[in-house]
Amino acid sequence: MAPVPPKVELPEKNVPLPTNPLKSFNWSKLPDAKLQGTVWSKLDESKLYNIMESESIDKLFSAYQKNE
Repeated sequence: MAPVPPKVELPEKNVPLPTNPLKSFNWSKLPDAKLQGTVWSKLDESKLYNIMESESIDKLFSAYQKNE
């Protein structure tokens, strides 16, 4: 049997939730173990969430488009 890699514990992230379900993307999430030592493990998303226009993102990527 191959040795089991150690489980990587990353801090829990406070991700803002969308107001409506968003469209699906066709990609797979990288496992946390592959993020170690990359820019993604060092990124402070909380700063990005403060400057992102979440209303625009919700409107552009909403799974249910409203006719206006």
